[in-house]
Amino acid sequence: MKKSRARISEFLSGLNFLIGFFKKLELKTWNTREAKITTEFGSEFRVRIYEPKKNFNNKTILLLHGMNFKGIDDDRLVELALRLSRTGARILTPELDEVKNLLITPKTIENIKELIVHYSKEYPGLGLFAVSFTAGMSLIAVTDDKLKHSLSCIILVGSYSNFKNTISHVVKNFDYDDYGTYILFYNYLERIMPVSKELKETLREAAMDNIFYRKGENSIANQKKLALSVEERKVFESIQLDKEARIAFALKITEESPSLIYEMSPINYCRKLSIKISLIHGRNDRIISEQESEELNSLLEETLPKNFVITPLLSHGDKVDYWKEIPSIPPLAVGFGYFLESIGVGHE
Repeated sequence: MKKSRARISEFLSGLNFLIGFFKKLELKTWNTREAKITTEFGSEFRVRIYEPKKNFNNKTILLLHGMNFKGIDDDRLVELALRLSRTGARILTPELDEVKNLLITPKTIENIKELIVHYSKEYPGLGLFAVSFTAGMSLIAVTDDKLKHSLSCIILVGSYSNFKNTISHVVKNFDYDDYGTYILFYNYLERIMPVSKELKETLREAAMDNIFYRKGENSIANQKKLALSVEERKVFESIQLDKEARIAFALKITEESPSLIYEMSPINYCRKLSIKISLIHGRNDRIISEQESEELNSLLEETLPKNFVITPLLSHGDKVDYWKEIPSIPPLAVGFGYFLESIGVGHE
């Protein structure tokens, strides 16, 4: 009976959060400010803080942005922060410079650790909310024994688990969305061949073309490739046009980077997790497969308090029309509600 009451409470908290996406945002109902913080390790971060003017419950959520050049100014992140703060919680959105600059690096894991150490001292019972690549790196970070009492709960949306499999999945789905492929090669192509500054910049601009919907003659990457050497232009065009070449490049990167693959794979750390967790993943995610979260869920200790849901109501980082999948609303609501209730944010 007690467990049933808890599930009902989680459902109501999560449903209230989801319903908020249908309500107009009244910006005057929040206090929003920016700050610069310096952690005890000497790292500096730009942070935006959202606090509700009404029903503030003094709970705090650390919300980490995904791989987007806008960082904490990404409209989707801003909306999510505002929607989360409707629960009465304070929302902290620190900017991870390397992630903003489209770099996939173990440094992010250390930066997340520093942020948790910094804010958990100021805000006991801190909750952590992370998405996509940042979610996977957050999971690695929170398995550090020094952090096991620093957080009340974490929620990971669209996380990856096995970095090798993620690279393969992203590249194979290039025709659906090429953003992740260009970012991966922007970061790691130099591990398997010489890459000039010009080719690296062309790969970055190809990812930016995706963000800004620049195609054909409007593509900055297509303009920049004209200045590449003959050999490097062939490499870039093989990434653009040749599926087998893309897959071969990706395979070679993973084969020649075993230490990186290990260090960046949450499956090698997740059994150490001792913090409550909610895993949510969109069904048929073409960027990071839902199998990644399924694998994480299967590897977590059976005694660890957790919630897990695969939902058709989310794609990679975006919402879909709830009314099309009404039966899927309760499990998704519980997924969010589990996190909110765990950090002490109840339904209104």
